[in-house]
Amino acid sequence: MMFWIISALILSAQETISTCVLFTIALNKHDNPITLSLIFISTTITQIVIFHSLGLKLKTKRTNNLASNLARIYILKAYQFIIRNGEKLFLVFLASSLFPPFLTSLIAARLNLQFRTKLYYILLGDCIWYATSWAIIIVTRFLTEDPSKVLMNVIIISLLFVIFQRKIANQLISR
Repeated sequence: MMFWIISALILSAQETISTCVLFTIALNKHDNPITLSLIFISTTITQIVIFHSLGLKLKTKRTNNLASNLARIYILKAYQFIIRNGEKLFLVFLASSLFPPFLTSLIAARLNLQFRTKLYYILLGDCIWYATSWAIIIVTRFLTEDPSKVLMNVIIISLLFVIFQRKIANQLISR
């Protein structure tokens, strides 16, 4: 039971390195990956709903706070990033590479899109991130048979992936 609670907390943060380590441990313990997937989907949707509502409240209460200012900056970057369908693609980009769903939802609350559209595109981006994390595990387990080496290789590969992710994100946003 404690493993599943810890899994929910790690999947809520959606940080690549700790998530890949969690997946490796779960596979070594022969835990069901479908259960992890259901935890991922439920924590992601819960975060999107709660923090989107919070973002809307912050939007109407105060227009000059840190969350609003950051949201404005990222939304302006979104318009510069892609002119057509930029908001939707920007949500996928944020969710898949930069932010966990609670931060993406706070930023998305400022966009003039329907909630269902925001939910769909944030969830799509998070699913891309999730599939990428599983791909790291599968490739590492395929290349290395020894469980102790698998864990170390997962940490190294996911760290390199995070560095690559941040570099691409910084290049796209700084334009």
